[in-house]
Amino acid sequence: MVHDDLTYEMINKIEVPLPISDTKEPNEIINIKVSYNEEFLGVLSGKLLPKGIEKIEFLHIYKITSCLQIDLIKEIKIPKEYSNVSKSFDFLKNKKNQILFLSKSNVIIHDFNQGTFTVV
Repeated sequence: MVHDDLTYEMINKIEVPLPISDTKEPNEIINIKVSYNEEFLGVLSGKLLPKGIEKIEFLHIYKITSCLQIDLIKEIKIPKEYSNVSKSFDFLKNKKNQILFLSKSNVIIHDFNQGTFTVV
């Protein structure tokens, strides 16, 4: 949903399609971020499991083409070794195609153009 910055009234909705789940738990949006230059929308999706456990499975990168239109450009299955990342993530300010993730023990940068994950 798109909300007014001052009144928080809903202005409109943007539909974010997610992959069909292969289990009984549906895929759900876990977190959404807009890049600093407002060119991309990043969506973490996964499953909400019992006891409040969030299982992160996919990173979706959409190109924002207008205020109500997005086009999927990348859908990345999060590798198992990085699936324990925090649901908080952010686009790097100076590198528009890179996303920063945090885990309990690492800082991870994902370059969604090259498809690489780098632990720093």
